[in-house]
Amino acid sequence: MKILLLGSSIIKHWKNFTTNHENEEIMNIGKSGLVTTHLPKYLEKTPSITPEYIIFYCGGNDLLGNINEKNIVNNIQLCLDALLTKFPKSKIIVISLIKSPIMYNGKIEIIDYINNCIRKYSNNHSNITYVNVNKILSKKEFFMEDGLHLTDLGYEKMNIKLHTFL
Repeated sequence: MKILLLGSSIIKHWKNFTTNHENEEIMNIGKSGLVTTHLPKYLEKTPSITPEYIIFYCGGNDLLGNINEKNIVNNIQLCLDALLTKFPKSKIIVISLIKSPIMYNGKIEIIDYINNCIRKYSNNHSNITYVNVNKILSKKEFFMEDGLHLTDLGYEKMNIKLHTFL
């Protein structure tokens, strides 16, 4: 099973991702600091392999830079459209924007808006599955001291959640 992990530092730091399948081939091309406006150039660097699954996370850094939520949604949708074109046989799993402790300073409504838009968009595409991870990542112990990035335990929780979709 070939899986491509694609997105910002939440993806880049995901070192314990596994499907527990014997023949898994995982390629992680996460990039720290990635914002949705950089997605077109970032996608140019995706490998020429055809993954069975693409796991995607991006948008949190945009919120830290106060980018308009409608632009974030539009940029994510354009990226997902590009992925569908480039990898028409792949299944794309979009991870919800995470409500990390650092985001609790007035960003929750914006995160909910973006997540709802991406969920609705995903529902209209048979190759895209939206996965909300916020309920399973509701404790501070799942986040590093920076209040943004996940601990190994947080990643383990996401692994378990995603297994039902792989």
